[in-house]
Amino acid sequence: MQKNKLFFELLKNKIVNQKNFLKKNKQISSISFNNLKLARKFYNSLPADLNIKIAFVHGSTAKGTAGTSLSCIRKIYYIKTKFVAYEFYLDKTKKSDIDIIFIMDEMKEDKIDTIKLALKNLFKNVPVTLNIIDFKEANKVISDSSNPQALRRVILFNPVICLYGKKEFNKLKYLARVNKTNIDKQYEIEYRTMKTIPELMKKYHMDKIIFSAEEFKKIFPLLHDECCGKIYGDFPIYRIKIKIPPIEQKEIVRLSKINKF
Repeated sequence: MQKNKLFFELLKNKIVNQKNFLKKNKQISSISFNNLKLARKFYNSLPADLNIKIAFVHGSTAKGTAGTSLSCIRKIYYIKTKFVAYEFYLDKTKKSDIDIIFIMDEMKEDKIDTIKLALKNLFKNVPVTLNIIDFKEANKVISDSSNPQALRRVILFNPVICLYGKKEFNKLKYLARVNKTNIDKQYEIEYRTMKTIPELMKKYHMDKIIFSAEEFKKIFPLLHDECCGKIYGDFPIYRIKIKIPPIEQKEIVRLSKINKF
């Protein structure tokens, strides 16, 4: 019964996200403010010869909502290559992390090591996710209109705060606009709707919820297609991702037999 109520509210949230797609948050949480200060301190601590062309903060810190909502640990279940279920565990303890992207001319090992060391020294009590993307690769994926690439969606539809390279960032934003497709917006609406699941789980006193592939498809057809390998909506595969602490919120689970979901 609780699952049915949550399912119905997700459908309503999807409509709300469609109507309020470009609505911006008017207030900035104290955690967002502190996170941004820390991100600036981190970038300013790096040597100038790293060839970082663009550096920016995105996610809840850039939106001003860091620390104001719950999150989930997600598990995606497969039998061999077939997507069968999507599970959400309410994470009541997770701190709101800082999401940062560096776009670099040269991703040499010594330069990456310098960045990793600076991250570890500064981010001891605050979780951070840093994606480092090659400049040519960034241009390539933003130009790929066949998939709802995360980098293009972040640049087009979400608040970002540039730490460096505003001029180059604006060039990427123009490229993103030129290659924008309807699927970009629809994927973003589904993704934002999925982000409302933790608050709904709290409302209905649920520690976990699992959707069969068929149930998941009814609300999230594009996210379902991504789970099935038909589209790709994440950041570039060829990137360096650094998480502190090194804990992923999404896990792929391979099953040897069919479970009842």
